[in-house]
Amino acid sequence: MKKIILILTLVSLCGCGETEPLTGNLSAKEAEELLAAQIGRWESTGQFRPAHGPAQDTRILSEVRWKEKGKSIEFSETMLEPVEGPSVGGREYDAARGVIILTHKEGDGPMKVAVERYDPVTRTFRSQGILQENWSVETAFQQIDEDTWKWTMKIFEGDRLDFSSEQVTRRLR
Repeated sequence: MKKIILILTLVSLCGCGETEPLTGNLSAKEAEELLAAQIGRWESTGQFRPAHGPAQDTRILSEVRWKEKGKSIEFSETMLEPVEGPSVGGREYDAARGVIILTHKEGDGPMKVAVERYDPVTRTFRSQGILQENWSVETAFQQIDEDTWKWTMKIFEGDRLDFSSEQVTRRLR
């Protein structure tokens, strides 16, 4: 448990670094459709998996709404397992670069920022970044169908996987 909290604190404090992804190609219409697909109330379940230690079940409730219709969304989340805690964030289309900017803040921690590129073939947002020297993070947020998304995160120390998380997010009706 201490290892998981340390890793989440590291990601929270350091964000996803300044690594710039490949140039995106999203049009304003595509971005609006992708953001609109995320509007609603959601429940995420999955696991945190530290490299050295047992996996821990997770459960997160979230609500996503328009911040600026067609251009940005905002969300609020409550993690219920393995520890309780709130977080907020959003996604915003950057028309100049054709990418999505993801923000995320846990509790009183600093705001993290990641630049996501979108692969229309796999329907997946991806980001990569540097947390601190010798530590990196990769994320993927894939749309499975209109009511299901899959979130994965991998944290590496050098080239060794140190932590992973996988969540399946389902729309609540």
